[in-house]
Amino acid sequence: MSNWTIVSSGGNAIKEAVFRKFDASLLGQIIAPEDDNYNSIRVSLTGVTDPRGPALIARCVATSNVVRAIDFARTDELKIEVRAGGHSFNVGSFCDGGMVIDLPS
Repeated sequence: MSNWTIVSSGGNAIKEAVFRKFDASLLGQIIAPEDDNYNSIRVSLTGVTDPRGPALIARCVATSNVVRAIDFARTDELKIEVRAGGHSFNVGSFCDGGMVIDLPS
């Protein structure tokens, strides 16, 4: 991530070093709004793009990644939504400004 706009629900900026440590601890991928695949990941199976824009999407490939993502969000007061395979027909798996834990199918 090049542009530090991640802010906790309490209004505090998340420090870059804290984010870098979190990013390095994941086996999956962190996707930010400036990444090329950010918008395509926000498309549901019904073809609808969720209008909400999370600050980051954590694509978790192992249970330990999910635990780490929840710990990071809890410690840094980020709202969490979970997307499991993109099956939410009401596009309810995203949030504005928080973190989406994405469990790719």
